[in-house]
Amino acid sequence: MPTFNMKPREVIGMESIEKIMKKSNIRQTLEPLYQDDKLIDEGNWDKYLREFEGIKSNVPTREFWKDKKVLVTGVGGFVGSNIAEKLIKLGSRVIGIIRTPELHKYPNLHDLEDSIELHVCDLTDYGHVDEIVKEEKPEILFHYAAISFVPTSLKEPNRVFQNNVSSAINLLKAISKHGQSSIQAIYTALSSEQYGYMTHLDEFPVKENQIFRPTSPYSVSKIATEYIGESFFYNSKLPVLRIRTFNQESVGNPEKMRRARDDRFFTMVVAKQIAEYQSGERDKIIIQNPNSLRDFTHIRDSVAAHLLGVEKCKPNEPYNVCSGYGILTGDFTKIACHLYDISEDKIYCDTSKLRPYEMYGDALVHGFVGDNTKFCQETGWRPTLSLEDIIKESVEYQESRVP
Repeated sequence: MPTFNMKPREVIGMESIEKIMKKSNIRQTLEPLYQDDKLIDEGNWDKYLREFEGIKSNVPTREFWKDKKVLVTGVGGFVGSNIAEKLIKLGSRVIGIIRTPELHKYPNLHDLEDSIELHVCDLTDYGHVDEIVKEEKPEILFHYAAISFVPTSLKEPNRVFQNNVSSAINLLKAISKHGQSSIQAIYTALSSEQYGYMTHLDEFPVKENQIFRPTSPYSVSKIATEYIGESFFYNSKLPVLRIRTFNQESVGNPEKMRRARDDRFFTMVVAKQIAEYQSGERDKIIIQNPNSLRDFTHIRDSVAAHLLGVEKCKPNEPYNVCSGYGILTGDFTKIACHLYDISEDKIYCDTSKLRPYEMYGDALVHGFVGDNTKFCQETGWRPTLSLEDIIKESVEYQESRVP
């Protein structure tokens, strides 16, 4: 069991990415993963891209989804709206839950609202949740509604935890009461944040039996959600899935430039700055921690995975949905900038804004690369869109918004 080391890591403030990454020994520490091509950098970038040439994946089955009554919570959010769009195309009857009646607050729904039966509901209000489930009796539930931004959970832990956990309990309780005869699958959104951090190289890539080391109230709320689902599986025989999704990125509908990742999240932070640099609005690209390890999956691949998971995965069995490739945030930024001819000396890191858990503790590295073997074998799914697709579509989306 690792001890908690309260000695802070060095905080440098604003400095070039080249200097900070050279000072770090993280690349040497992770060298075996680079040799196995589990981690991506500029050195193996072309080889990584070749892995996506001609790749095939199973896709959701129209026969399964046609005319299915599907309830989607958080339908106005990034993932929920993309799931809804795909379900509509597959012929499902989509019932969505949003928190407030002001539709202008949900731009992701502006071209979908006529195809979705919307309910306005605070999911922490059990009475209202009970009414909706009793009325609709869904066959499939996708529960995406949550406060998912980690910094918000650090600032408002009570609100985030209570919202996320109470919502899950209320939905499962209502379905166990009214939906036993109709419900076929329950997808409650779980997260790679539950894993927290790794302390040894042999924990990479992260498998489903990896212990949880949560680093935020958000990650704790997702662990609680998973275990609550497990309890309803055992006690109420509900078909609750346990699918832990890693980072989901980019734009769901690039033709319409709709349903994109929120600007607060890392890949869009970088993409927005690149768009602004290209238009002359800024003269440098600034990130925070260049040594955070991430496993990014394109949202369209992720949507296909969630639907296939409902079709093919076993209830109460844990699965990882991820690309199986990791990249340091610094390397992601450098590659993204080089795709747009922005030199490395224009990239800076402001480490004064590190999250508290990035400054203390025993993590070998903050973040992870996941092992998707179990999910791929169960479903026939494969990620078909690369980091280059994520970067280019995200930058194009941000360019469309630059005045």
